[in-house]
Amino acid sequence: MIKKSLIFILFFTACSLGTENSVEESVIETTITSTTPSTTISTTTTSPSTTVTTSTTTTTIPKKIFISMDHPSEREDIPNSNLGYGDFIERLPGYEGDAIENLEIRLAINELPDPFRTILKEEILVVNGCHPYGKVLFKRCVYGVFDPLGYDEEGNYGNDWSLSIWISDRGLQSGQLNDILIHEAAHAYSYLRLRTCKTPGGESYRNLAHRKFGGEENLADIFVYYYGGKWTNYIELEVLAMDYRRWLGEMIAYCELYNSEKKT
Repeated sequence: MIKKSLIFILFFTACSLGTENSVEESVIETTITSTTPSTTISTTTTSPSTTVTTSTTTTTIPKKIFISMDHPSEREDIPNSNLGYGDFIERLPGYEGDAIENLEIRLAINELPDPFRTILKEEILVVNGCHPYGKVLFKRCVYGVFDPLGYDEEGNYGNDWSLSIWISDRGLQSGQLNDILIHEAAHAYSYLRLRTCKTPGGESYRNLAHRKFGGEENLADIFVYYYGGKWTNYIELEVLAMDYRRWLGEMIAYCELYNSEKKT
């Protein structure tokens, strides 16, 4: 059964927070609205309602390993060391990364299925860090954030980290990096592909998917199940039903063809 829960408070959707020492985890949807277009920032944070025992995954990688780029993204519009902007990522508010954390995220991105892998490698800035606005909203570093417009700690958009996914150290330490990445990548896919993919009648597939699954967060969790993950919060399924799996597969195939033909 698909479950939904939203509490609208002024400019965003939120829920009550647990104590700093709590180890319970739940996924919260944060919808920011203003005079600008509607934008959804997906976050993962702590709630006292459900107890989840987390585990820490330790990756043993020698410190001497050299990473050719100082962040796990290959977006061409992001400054790199060849252009004299080697410290671009380090200057982002909330950046937490070092060689080990960045490499761990990079390897996880490489394991994602297409089209998510290609989107995260070529169109999304992936940051190991504590998203500045997510931290203000929830008073702590959330596990994962998809930020399409580049929100700062004051809620202003248009900063250099637009079209970004943030994975915090807490997210890495949860042991659920793959499922967190799929969930956040699903938001990016919904924003970049499904929003512009139209049916013959002119409706976007994003709207169709929202109606079928109950909203953006449910859709992101459905994708986690579709690609073999298990760690979700908005919906709980033993297995993904075959009609859901078939519908998603047809949607992906249709939208990949639709968007590729738009470019020609």
